[in-house]
Amino acid sequence: MIRVGIIILLLFSVNFAWAETLPESDRMEFIGVWHKDNPLVCIMEPNPQLQDRFYDSTLLLTYEVVMQWQTELNEYSEGDWYIPMRLVEYEKHSLLHTSDYTPCNIFMEYEYINVGQDLDNLSALGWTMFEFSKSSHQWAYIMTYLNAFDNKNKISLCIGCADEGELPTIEQEELKIKEIPPTAVKRIMLHEFGHALGLGHYLEDANIANNELSLMYPTMFAFDHTEPRIELVDLEVLRYIYNSDGFGGQQGFVHGHHIEIDEVIDNIIEHVTLSKIEN
Repeated sequence: MIRVGIIILLLFSVNFAWAETLPESDRMEFIGVWHKDNPLVCIMEPNPQLQDRFYDSTLLLTYEVVMQWQTELNEYSEGDWYIPMRLVEYEKHSLLHTSDYTPCNIFMEYEYINVGQDLDNLSALGWTMFEFSKSSHQWAYIMTYLNAFDNKNKISLCIGCADEGELPTIEQEELKIKEIPPTAVKRIMLHEFGHALGLGHYLEDANIANNELSLMYPTMFAFDHTEPRIELVDLEVLRYIYNSDGFGGQQGFVHGHHIEIDEVIDNIIEHVTLSKIEN
């Protein structure tokens, strides 16, 4: 599928290139977009060379990612968090543009490895872009690479860092291509799907040990085998963005570009307490 209109790049980069000022307290950023109705997820079948792995594991992982977000949001706020999905065959989208699929609100695509075909940054493991400037078709687009250059260092996710740091090349013999394990692929997709719904990054105050668990930290290990989780902080910030009624309901209370994590924790306590009283 041809891609244009990149607004934000969300990259897993070998070089930690996040250069924003460290926050005075832990906070969660907002992307600044949200879906006004239940977003249709279009899962785009990859090229034939990737289809064996796609149908062996990646398609199921994609279903699990979408259903995990839907189920946990439903359980947390009992709003309308239904997220429908559609599989689109490769022959039906390979030469087309996102504008040819106007019902789709979140596109999910996959490629073998990043060798600069999409980005200048060859170390990126995945990215998300948005087009919300047109009211007739607002969409988010997620790309996930299924292989990476083997590197023992921690992988970082950054915003707008396409030309930072040294870029690995295929000619570097010490950099071997390695299949990203299913748990890490799932984590990448869960994280990127969080962005597609409107979440930014969890930014921590390095001087205070008050970190909360979150899927939206800007770092991960590319070959991690730990099962990824959506945490309460992630669910609460989405409830904050959309309100408890979910997609298509009353918009939440989004002001500025972030929310302090202390406020998020207070909101979680209040929400859980009210839920127990109502039940």
